[in-house]
Amino acid sequence: MAGLWTYSQNQWRNKTKTSIRKAMKLSIYHDGKLYAATIAFPLDADYAMMYTRYHAQHLLFITAYNTWIAAGGLLSGDTMTLQELFAAMKVLLDVWIGTTVGFYVKTSTRFKTIFAGGRKVYNKGEIDDRIQNVNSLSIRIGGDVNLTGVKASVDATYAGLYAARNNQTGGKESNNSSNASSAGNICMNLQYGDCGILMNKFLDSPLSIETFFDRELLSSKMQMVFTATMNGTEKKELSERTVLSDDEFRFKVDSGGNSAVSATAYLGSTPGAIDSSPVTILNHLEHKGTFADFGITDYSLHRYVTIVINSPTYSAKVLFQYY
Repeated sequence: MAGLWTYSQNQWRNKTKTSIRKAMKLSIYHDGKLYAATIAFPLDADYAMMYTRYHAQHLLFITAYNTWIAAGGLLSGDTMTLQELFAAMKVLLDVWIGTTVGFYVKTSTRFKTIFAGGRKVYNKGEIDDRIQNVNSLSIRIGGDVNLTGVKASVDATYAGLYAARNNQTGGKESNNSSNASSAGNICMNLQYGDCGILMNKFLDSPLSIETFFDRELLSSKMQMVFTATMNGTEKKELSERTVLSDDEFRFKVDSGGNSAVSATAYLGSTPGAIDSSPVTILNHLEHKGTFADFGITDYSLHRYVTIVINSPTYSAKVLFQYY
């Protein structure tokens, strides 16, 4: 007997079983893309039908979602998964080690004490042991004034891992989330249906379908930490992601001893755009906040994190992390 057929499975429902927030992000993206299509092709009956049908349900979902959030709603799947956190930590390890080497060479006793066991104790082994090793790293750093930023990042990583471990409860609903979940499920069903309509519409150019759906968010693995080395006055689109206003992020710049260097982040509406409120930080300082800091309201349009180095001379290393 043949197994389950890929096309008979609703991946939008499957991927959002434990996360109403993920369903909302997928819905914001799809609704925005359908709206853009109706503007670009005002006489196209397919786009008009899909948008009219979808947008009405999307608005109902927003209402139910906001009510749920106001009541303090959360599903266990709405926090970053352990898998995502461990993947992000691999990149953070490079940052922690790189910063530490700036003060203590790898052959020094201090460095060897801090990173006893090397990388493998964080990347391999039992889950609980790996989480505890992150906490032990923080303890070994202690009150070292040279590594205050590293310790803060290690502590935040440990807190996230610890919470995610405790939240592995199978995604049971809480906080009266049934209305939001039901509204979200209807939107996910409609996206599944819209995919079929678009498959028929683009028989000869199937890649055209992809633009209507947030494929990265539908995937099992998402990159959470983005880094870049940028030249003075350089502007770079660092990442693209559908976010919500209360999603958290971390932004940091490192230009060695050049204290006058600063960097500014924007949440642009197009790649490289700077059409949002700026978030500016000075060298060796970091900003932890939510995407509401960028002062925008249309999260289907504003998806592109753009970084600008505010220095005519010096280069800098930039880190931007989604939580």
